[in-house]
Amino acid sequence: MRQLVAVLAATLLSAAAADCVFDLESENVKFDLTKLGEAGPFSQDVGVLRYFFAACTPLEMTCGDSATNLMAAMASKVNPTKCLTAYGSNAATSVSLLGEASAGIQVQYKGGNNCASSPSVVSSTTLDVQCDKDGAVEPHNVVVLSGSEDCGFHVQFKSSAGCPIKVDAGEVMSPLAIALVTVAVATVLYLGCGWTYNVCARGASGMEALPHIDFWRGVCGRVAACCCCRSPSSAPSAGFYADMDDDESGAGRPATAVAVPDEHFTDAP
Repeated sequence: MRQLVAVLAATLLSAAAADCVFDLESENVKFDLTKLGEAGPFSQDVGVLRYFFAACTPLEMTCGDSATNLMAAMASKVNPTKCLTAYGSNAATSVSLLGEASAGIQVQYKGGNNCASSPSVVSSTTLDVQCDKDGAVEPHNVVVLSGSEDCGFHVQFKSSAGCPIKVDAGEVMSPLAIALVTVAVATVLYLGCGWTYNVCARGASGMEALPHIDFWRGVCGRVAACCCCRSPSSAPSAGFYADMDDDESGAGRPATAVAVPDEHFTDAP
């Protein structure tokens, strides 16, 4: 039983950590708000009201018949245990940058109750997490920007958790590499499918099972014929001898090659 409880606790912690990591693939960055999630939940008084809120993990509280997984709630300082209004839940989350990636991230949670004053509007909680490399998660670094009685809650954090983490985009294949891979895949499919068809449908075996084997043999034969072609040699071959006139040998005229049948040659004794 203890082991089961430990496994369930570890699973819940992993899920909570996953909810606190936001990837922005278009910017090749991610934000890990786990530090803020572990430091919360937070509370802060604004006038006669008291706000309860969390960074990325839901509050462990309910607010009447409101939705579960609340991200923020409002109560009065006189009776802080009685929740008056809930703001959003993590059922619907949207993420954007605070200008540039180096500035921080904005996370908006919707999916809570509809606003009392505007039934068509869903309440929400908006978190602005500004990048502060030396910032700690302390009360003076958490500022409630705005809060209304029924529609929205906006809070700002300054923390190192708001600083982006670079994500490797990975190597992009060049057009030539893509073409080579495409050709290789097409060749494997052509040979594999053709061989399977010839074996199963035609009963071929060995080299005869290769697709269009006669065509490829013809291609190989033509290539071999082109590679073996040579220009005729200018030197006299066997069966020829040079006939030079003694009177013309000194005149610089070329010797004349005369063909003599092979039968005129006899082996020397």
